[in-house]
Formats: sequence, structure tokens, C-alpha cells
Amino acid sequence: MAPADLVVGNHGRTLGMSQTTQRYVDVFWELIHEILNAVLFVLIGMEVILIPFGPGMWSAVVVALAVTLLARAQTVGLPVGLAPGWFKLPRGTGRG
Repeated sequence: MAPADLVVGNHGRTLGMSQTTQRYVDVFWELIHEILNAVLFVLIGMEVILIPFGPGMWSAVVVALAVTLLARAQTVGLPVGLAPGWFKLPRGTGRG
């Protein structure tokens, strides 16, 4: 998709659709998003059922969980902690 397509598409939305049509289109795509997200999580759940969990697997799960939480603390908590006024988030958001 060329940049001109994006400009024409966004401009055409305001010119070619009424407020009601825009609202219906937005709700439609939000519904599609939610349905596909649910399907994705069902597929992930079905995949997890097939994985045999043994003692070695549980240690890998604990390590993956620790790495994930540390990465979140660095990528979200650190910037929000260093510049809390810039993000305008509710108090306590970055410390979770």
C-alpha cells in the first residue's frame, strides 16, 4: 500500500461516510478484532494441551516467566518511573 492510499483512504472516510456509518464500520472492525483474538487464544490453549509437562518443563516455565516480568519492568516500568508526567498515567500504573 502506497502512502497516497493511506491519505486518500483517511480523507475519503471523512468525506464519503456519515458519522453513523463511521461508527458502524468501527464497531464492525472492533468485533472482527475481538473474534480473531479469541480464536488465537483458543488455538494457543489447544497447543498447550498437547505439550507434555515434566519436571524440566516447569523450570523452563519459571525462567520464562521471570524473564518476561523483568523485561516488562524495564520496558514499561523504567520509562514511566523516570518520566511520570510525560505519560499522564494514573498513579501506580507503572509499578504493577
